[in-house]
Amino acid sequence: MKNVAIVALFLFLLVVQACKKDENPTGPSNETTESATQTFGTQNGGTFSTTSGIEITVIPGTVPKNQNGENANIAFSIETPVQLPKSLPAGATLKGNVVKFGPDGFSFNWPVRIKLKYAEGLNPEDLSILFYNTLDDQWVAIPGSGADSEKRFITADVLQLGFYAVVSISNTNKNNAESS
Repeated sequence: MKNVAIVALFLFLLVVQACKKDENPTGPSNETTESATQTFGTQNGGTFSTTSGIEITVIPGTVPKNQNGENANIAFSIETPVQLPKSLPAGATLKGNVVKFGPDGFSFNWPVRIKLKYAEGLNPEDLSILFYNTLDDQWVAIPGSGADSEKRFITADVLQLGFYAVVSISNTNKNNAESS
């Protein structure tokens, strides 16, 4: 009888652990995968988005001329949700899908505006945008440039594209970051 109780307790703990929700997921949510691609050139710009509204805005002159000094075209892309390239830093909790904006590793003349969606019921003032810096192999905080709390979007003007995530950062880690 004692062995049955131990086995039952073990199975109960196993089920509870398996059902426990991850507070810092490393993969995509159950949402539908979205992607969008648009080409912009040296002299033109515009905005394009996924069906959920995640978007990129490029102003004319953002795409540099090619090595021969001629106007160039670059294909921009949006993919979401995608796997995290590396775990988020301690104290950071994912508050939306991870988005990969492309082309990554490309230098632009002017910032590109990205718009990211965040989870319902959150205050954009409590959120941060993280960018995964492949050269340093770490997540870096990017200052937001605006938010739409009604539609749940946060924007940033960036010079590099790649992996971005909307997160909340615990007060303890914010204080540690400010004192460094």
